[in-house]
Amino acid sequence: MAFVNGALEAAFMGRVRGVDLQRCLVVPIDVGKRVAMGLVAGHYGEIVVASSEFPLNEAGFRELPGRVVQAQQARDAVMCWSGSSPPATITARS
Repeated sequence: MAFVNGALEAAFMGRVRGVDLQRCLVVPIDVGKRVAMGLVAGHYGEIVVASSEFPLNEAGFRELPGRVVQAQQARDAVMCWSGSSPPATITARS
């Protein structure tokens, strides 16, 4: 089967198919010139971690993953994708 976003989307759909969507998180990231903004939401759009800005440097890149891990633990999430367009990065917990 062909997918609009090619092989990456096909791989993502193969991994998410059959997973309880209540246990999936999405992490959209909007990247600017000096700062980025990210939030953590459930698959159905509910905000799990409010949006916040972080600088585009090493310290900034350490901020968001910590919030994502907290959200994964709080929601017992088994799948999380992040990036500026799906499916940029996929992490799975067992």
